[in-house]
Amino acid sequence: GQVSGEVILDATTGAPSFAMHSDLVGVRALPLLQGLAEFDRIDGKLQAKLALRSAGTSQRALMANMQGTAFVNFQDGAIRGINVAQMIRSLTSGTLTGWQDNQSPSQEQSTDLSQLSASFRIDKGQAVTTDLNLIGPLVRVTGAGTIALDTKMMGFRVEPKLVMTTEGQGRANEPVGFGIPVMIQGSWSQPRIYPDMAGMLDNPDAAYAKLREMGKGLFGPDGAGLGNILGSLGLGGTATPPGGNAAGNTNPQTQQPGQNNLLGGGLGEAIGNLIQQGLSN
Repeated sequence: GQVSGEVILDATTGAPSFAMHSDLVGVRALPLLQGLAEFDRIDGKLQAKLALRSAGTSQRALMANMQGTAFVNFQDGAIRGINVAQMIRSLTSGTLTGWQDNQSPSQEQSTDLSQLSASFRIDKGQAVTTDLNLIGPLVRVTGAGTIALDTKMMGFRVEPKLVMTTEGQGRANEPVGFGIPVMIQGSWSQPRIYPDMAGMLDNPDAAYAKLREMGKGLFGPDGAGLGNILGSLGLGGTATPPGGNAAGNTNPQTQQPGQNNLLGGGLGEAIGNLIQQGLSN
């Protein structure tokens, strides 16, 4: 690949400062990210435009004081250690506590990547994006969020879409939305991932219509997986709530507001039965 730009260092004061302008074209992403940020999840060809400045007496201080802008675009690579399509399907049965919940360390997971791009505005170490865009053969993800460069924490709200079935790969331009925005919050190595219940309630009629549309592709041939997510919403009365157990005992540190009894047991169960009947038909 090619790299051009300039770096200015000023060590004449008590807190050394730097300013950098750089263009990267066709650079191999994995070794660069490993060296700069100890991040080994993404590989591929990287195009980036960076305009950054900061000051500090330690690496963490430099990250916390970072200012500037960054545009990154990864192409023709892979997200290592993560199967995004499988992860999205897993959200129908509960909250994930990491990028690949309940996976054996011996299982090799990855997501083929056609493109992953985002532009960031960085202020005091907080990198904010509103145009995250991931494109793969079987998955599409758009979203917005913030990464804290000093603490390596993140908070994103994304809209995932999947090709309905593996047989439908030829319809890659018509993926089906999950129907509910997904929250990704916590450390960037082990975040919590869960459906955004508030988004579900913003337009419940449209959300339920989307759930019916997804049916076979996302929830299995008979739509059985839908019962799990309905239960977690308080609509089915049988599934384990996220952050709790079968008896309904919740952990206040992990439970999200509004996850239980949104419509009440009887009414919710009736709605859940109607939707599942619709899927089976």
